[in-house]
Amino acid sequence: MLVAVDISATRDYTLKADVRPKNLPEGEPWQATVFEIGVLDGILGPMLLDKHTITARKNRDATVDMKPGSYMLDVVRFGLRGWRNFADKDGKPVEFKRSQMQVPGVGMRWVVDDRCIAMLESEWMSELSDAILNANQLSEDDAKNSEPPSGK
Repeated sequence: MLVAVDISATRDYTLKADVRPKNLPEGEPWQATVFEIGVLDGILGPMLLDKHTITARKNRDATVDMKPGSYMLDVVRFGLRGWRNFADKDGKPVEFKRSQMQVPGVGMRWVVDDRCIAMLESEWMSELSDAILNANQLSEDDAKNSEPPSGK
């Protein structure tokens, strides 16, 4: 039996580079930044892929190209649902903000505010984008459970 994607579910994700600083004294409290990521639903995901795909035709040949930077940006814009332990240069917590946006052919969707996106390094954006896209994949157990029984 297939299991429907829970489009409201989130999971916690910590960036690979976010490790306890070596120069932090022993016993000094430290917490990694936790990003709350969700999935791209079955309407939004394909629409974003189409939006960032370029098809060029020359005679009978066609080439397909991606615009990876803007695709990565949109994946994070729509897939990031929150964060914890994210501070500014003065150590103050950075507020996570989202707003609603009308997406042509899709409808209203929540997106991360540009000011919040602007605070993320491009390396972090790339890793978060990958994590969000991977969240859309079936888990190994789900994949095994969705395979037809052998011999049929």
